[in-house]
Amino acid sequence: MIRLILWAVLALSPAVAAAQEAFASRTPVTAAPGGPLQRLELPAAALVRLQEPGFADLRILDADGRPQPIALLDARAPVLATRTTSLAPLPILGAPGALTVTGVSLRVDPAGTSRVVRVDGNVAPSAGAVLLGVLLDTSAAKGPATLLTLDVDAPPRQPVTLRVESSADLRAWWPLGESVVYRAPGAAAQAKLPLDGPVERYIRITWSATTPLLAPVQVTGAALTTTGTAAESRVVATLTGATLVDAHDLRLTLPFATPVAVLRVVPAADGLVPLRIFGRDNDEQAWVPIGEGTAYRLAARTGAAITLSDSYRQIRVEADARTSGFASVPGVQLVFAPREVAVLLTGRAPYTLAAGQAGLSAAYLPVAALAASAPGVDSAALPQATAQAPAATVASLAAATEKRTWVLWALLIVGTLALGGLVWLAARKA
Repeated sequence: MIRLILWAVLALSPAVAAAQEAFASRTPVTAAPGGPLQRLELPAAALVRLQEPGFADLRILDADGRPQPIALLDARAPVLATRTTSLAPLPILGAPGALTVTGVSLRVDPAGTSRVVRVDGNVAPSAGAVLLGVLLDTSAAKGPATLLTLDVDAPPRQPVTLRVESSADLRAWWPLGESVVYRAPGAAAQAKLPLDGPVERYIRITWSATTPLLAPVQVTGAALTTTGTAAESRVVATLTGATLVDAHDLRLTLPFATPVAVLRVVPAADGLVPLRIFGRDNDEQAWVPIGEGTAYRLAARTGAAITLSDSYRQIRVEADARTSGFASVPGVQLVFAPREVAVLLTGRAPYTLAAGQAGLSAAYLPVAALAASAPGVDSAALPQATAQAPAATVASLAAATEKRTWVLWALLIVGTLALGGLVWLAARKA
């Protein structure tokens, strides 16, 4: 009997190995302590190998190659982590903008066609340095800036205009916007300036009023709000092999069926390029707009993450025609919305996450069916298994348009030659 079992195991082993080899990706899975029913976040290395919609060609196999019962959990939206960083206002000092003279007498001496003007008196000493504005160092803030909040001590009942600018080197400045504050007597004034675009390391705030200021202006506090995007998710893959049709047209062809939530484009050189994103599934379809944003590389800061409204196999990135576009192929990252499966690990360890087999049907069970093995336990509280996946990199497929054009030309030439041959034969018979 034992001999028969051994022969059966030996006969089954090649079949199991062949079934595992049929998958494009195999990732080791480590179970967590706490019970056989666990949850597993799908890594990007597996997502970029899936060929069927709905994550159909995904399995979790035990040591014997047997699929474990799995259920697809509800999708979780990418976490948008908002952070607020307090910034210390640093004073910008300078001399007053006008000279003061004392004891002035003025005498004009006409002499023919020329006149001599003389001012007698002494230049009064300056009252000292005055506060011209404040400087903020944003190096402690991480992520795209969305809001600048300023606590302002301004003259009561007098509108004051705050001008906000940004710079990387304290020499070249560009405007971020303006905000008008008005402080009622006994109340505090606060300015909130929404930010949309890149913010460099330094922010400068200066102020002015339509009438002479009744009292000095001071910025007593500042805070910069940054919003993390899905691009900070762990579920990120780097795409290589994008095709730059021209400086304003970048094409990507995705070799997988998993929807992409966010596209991150980073120019190869310093610059800022507004982008529009289009998508389609094949060459016969029209391009559909699916997102827009701004890509930039400014010193050590890069962006941006563009959320896509839909997902397609072919993606076209169009740079604004008012810019010089891309000098070379930019860096491209694909960000996926986190997806998890619940799995009942009943087989022998070690376990393997297998993904990517065209034509494979989905094998997901209802979540309630798996939950019956752990009554009263919420899916969010299940032990978290982990997949030891490497960093995900995927190559864009070569654009099919050029290949198809050559095929059509070849067919046209062959057809023309065949038609010419038939005409020649008919002419000879006549």
